[in-house]
Amino acid sequence: MVRSVTDIIVSFIKTIASLGKMIATMLEKIIFVTEIIASPAEMIASGGKKTAGSMEKIACFVQMIATFTGKIATLPEKTATSTEMIATLTEMTAKIDRGCKSLNPSDLIKPSDNHLRHGEDRYIRKDNLLRNRSDHPEATVSATNSIFNRTEKIMFNAPQTNNRAKMIA
Repeated sequence: MVRSVTDIIVSFIKTIASLGKMIATMLEKIIFVTEIIASPAEMIASGGKKTAGSMEKIACFVQMIATFTGKIATLPEKTATSTEMIATLTEMTAKIDRGCKSLNPSDLIKPSDNHLRHGEDRYIRKDNLLRNRSDHPEATVSATNSIFNRTEKIMFNAPQTNNRAKMIA
């Protein structure tokens, strides 16, 4: 539900951005036409420089409006990008929240695995380990390793040595 509303908002903002770009393009064409009209008027008006000067002022004014409109046209595009980024972050936060909702620090244990990369601690849920445990130590290690490699793991970045892992496990 949240994602579809966000998509509609982003689409609306992008539509406004493209409309602003069309207005800026139209004003640029008006500038071009005004300059075309102003050039011959300048050449023809040897004594009537007022006409050429006023046409030049009109062209300058229209160019200022086009520049301003072009700057305004980029704002909705930037807003749409920001809205998309916020929607993505909201979606990621919701996924993390769903994944971590029932986790308490007391429910987590560290596996005694020497294959951890340096600087990485991995925790698994106790109930997952107990669910897969059997009477054989080899099966317990195998179950621990399979749980360890599944998506139910939670990773915390912290410095680790093998002695620390053995001591905690």
